[in-house]
Amino acid sequence: MDRKIRSDKFVFDLSDIDQIEKMAEIGLNVGEICEIFGIHRDTFYERAKEMPDLLPTVERGKKNGKRSLLLKAHQKAFGWKPKHPKSGDNDMIKFLLSRVHGLAEKQVHEIKTSDLDDKSEAELMEEFERLQALIYRKNVSETM
Repeated sequence: MDRKIRSDKFVFDLSDIDQIEKMAEIGLNVGEICEIFGIHRDTFYERAKEMPDLLPTVERGKKNGKRSLLLKAHQKAFGWKPKHPKSGDNDMIKFLLSRVHGLAEKQVHEIKTSDLDDKSEAELMEEFERLQALIYRKNVSETM
C-alpha cells in the first residue's frame, strides 16, 4: 500500500478500517500504521476527528491482540495441547508479554542467612555490591 496522497484528499474506507484493527492487533502503533498507509500522524488524527470509530478501532485491535497473547500464554502455562504442533514459541510469547504489553517476569533471589553468618563485614559488602550490579545489569538489559 504505497500511497502518496495529499493529506486533505486522503480518506479511509471500510477495508482500511479492518486493516487498521488487524495492524493494531499484531502490535503496530499509530505511527507504524501511518507509515504503511503513507500518511503523516497528523493526517491520521485529523481523519479520526471526522471518523469517530477510527481511534476506538485501534484500541479494540490492541485489546484483542493482548487478549489473544494472554490466552496463548495461559494455555501454554496450564498444559493445554493445541491441535497444531507449532502453537507458538515460548520465548517469543515472553518477549511480547514484556515488551509489547508491559508484563514482565520477576526474578526472586533467595539469600540464606546461614550463608552470611560466618562472613566478615567486608565480604558482606562485596556480596551486596555484586548483587546490586547483577540487578542493575538485568534491569538495563530489560530496557534495551
